[in-house]
Amino acid sequence: LVKSLEDTAQKNDVKRLYSIRDAIDLLDFECESITTLKNHLLRTVANPLFLQSTEGKKFITHLFHVDASLVGELHKAIKVQLFEAKRSILNAYGEIYYNAWKQSADKKEDEDEEGQGEIQASIEENALQDMMYYQIHAANPKIASSIRIVLDKFYVNKKSPDVESMLHRCYGPLLWRSLAATNARVRLQASAVLTDTFPLRDPDAGQEWTEACVQKSVEALISLMSDEVAAVRVAGSNATAKILSQFWVAIPANDIRKLLNHIIAKHASDLTSSAVRATAIKTVTTLLEEDKTHAVLRSLLPSLGNLIHDKSEKVRLVVVEMLLFVKKLRGMKYYHIVDPQNLLGRLADEGRGRNNPTGPVAIGLSELLSNSFFPVGKNKTMSDIINRTLRLLTDNPDAAVTFYRNAGTQLGVNSISKLIAALMRCLCMLIVQDKKMNCEDISNLSIVMA
Repeated sequence: LVKSLEDTAQKNDVKRLYSIRDAIDLLDFECESITTLKNHLLRTVANPLFLQSTEGKKFITHLFHVDASLVGELHKAIKVQLFEAKRSILNAYGEIYYNAWKQSADKKEDEDEEGQGEIQASIEENALQDMMYYQIHAANPKIASSIRIVLDKFYVNKKSPDVESMLHRCYGPLLWRSLAATNARVRLQASAVLTDTFPLRDPDAGQEWTEACVQKSVEALISLMSDEVAAVRVAGSNATAKILSQFWVAIPANDIRKLLNHIIAKHASDLTSSAVRATAIKTVTTLLEEDKTHAVLRSLLPSLGNLIHDKSEKVRLVVVEMLLFVKKLRGMKYYHIVDPQNLLGRLADEGRGRNNPTGPVAIGLSELLSNSFFPVGKNKTMSDIINRTLRLLTDNPDAAVTFYRNAGTQLGVNSISKLIAALMRCLCMLIVQDKKMNCEDISNLSIVMA
């Protein structure tokens, strides 16, 4: 044990220690003389060599099963490491907690494994529930994010009845109070937990109980999206997007309409926060990734079209990103959401005033309209492209300037070269015609026209 904790230790030292792990089970952890050995064992949870090797993680997992009194101390030793830990280390802790709990739950059902019920209860009460509390109540959002990574292994496996039941036991007394807390940060961080644990229910309680839990969660989402703090409203919208995209068929149609009404009718027109408006569009884009949502969203999308002219660039950008996504979908047309006239008007405005003519909004609009003014395909000729170019220059010259200013981001060098050459020929032809009408000499244009 001591050798495996030294700076010069190798993975083989950890493997040898793991091979004799059962010897630790024979120790009396209530004896005061074991203090030094216990401290060495606790040091393993902060040692990178243990956390980066399979045997090391299994060894720490085994320590959770040695004695119920050791669980709390192991958890405290891990918790102090979370703030500065890298994601790989956080994932390792998550694997350790999950396997420790899962193995104790499995062994609890084995009559030959005495004390495992006590160990499982200790892991839940002294470790997991403490982590869950701090994920919601952490004053530092980085700590909450780190804890969420550690607990993600449980969230990913929540379809397992044992895991779902444990989440309900541990979060049940905590989550619903936190969603109504006076502290805005607590409400915000609780929204992430609501998303990860939905539907927070006892799998053995029956269908009526499940429906009641879904209804309670929907009410919580509406409350979050109605919050007086903009950041909480944003979190509520994000939570709604994730839950609806995953559980669309499990949520009653009336509740879906209530949630969408909040996002599209209220959040999208929230005059107090551009972040809320932008998140509303992102939420809709997230939902569009699921085919089952299209029938409901198709008729609602045109009401979002006016946001293409929002005063906030980040709102305009997410609208353009949504239109680009819709362009890829079958059965939906982006110009049914924002008509071509408004798209060209916006493209022209992006080249005026303080707007950036080569910024992300202008580039996105140019990409959206590229097929309209520079179509590609076997049946598309250069004369067709020239006609469309001339039409754009005639109908909206300002939009044309911005569009062709960003042509390099959409078209290849060969395509641009061919377009320039074709435009030059057209220009020369017009000049020749004009000179002929005025009986002027055109010999100096013969090389250009060749």
